[in-house]
Amino acid sequence: MRCEPPRIIYLAHDSPGRIRFRLTWLRDHRDESDAIADALSDVAGVDEVQVRPFTGSVLVTYDPARVDVAAIRAALCTATGVPEVTLPGHETPAQLRQILRGSVDEGAHLSQVASKAFQGLNVDLLRLTGGRASLGTLTSLGLVAGAAAKVLGSGRIELPEWHQLLWWGFRSFTELEGEAIATARKHTHHKLHADVEPPIVDPDDHHHK
Repeated sequence: MRCEPPRIIYLAHDSPGRIRFRLTWLRDHRDESDAIADALSDVAGVDEVQVRPFTGSVLVTYDPARVDVAAIRAALCTATGVPEVTLPGHETPAQLRQILRGSVDEGAHLSQVASKAFQGLNVDLLRLTGGRASLGTLTSLGLVAGAAAKVLGSGRIELPEWHQLLWWGFRSFTELEGEAIATARKHTHHKLHADVEPPIVDPDDHHHK
């Protein structure tokens, strides 16, 4: 199941008479598009509003002599319930937690899709071979056979390419340090979900400046 996208309004473009926002959740909540368009159209001085749910784009053209950008931003925030408009790269800690939480809880959506596809192939292969060969086994044997064929064909053993060494190093680390990686992941998960508690203040402790 895909996690709920963060509700962040990004300022994508701003020039006199034309401003574009990007709403991170709009693709998954297209039913909000009409209400957003109506709310922005009701602002005096706004000429046209274009909402594209698939990309999350909200384009507003307006008359700078009749309305300022602050009023348009305020109308959009009120219509969506999002408290502020954010510049890309200037997310607040709370917004960053929103962005990261889904990936930590469930993994990136693309990685989930790829993982399910490989699992399906592995199950099919196990079924066809009666459980004697898995996708991992055939992949490993195929790589070994390819390496042997290359050595026999060239008559010499060549050093691996740098990217192969890098990959093998990464794989060796993840296999040998799996417990440490799992501990670090749990720590990150805890930090993202931990509530920020106010410091405890001793009522008898007074500071004067």
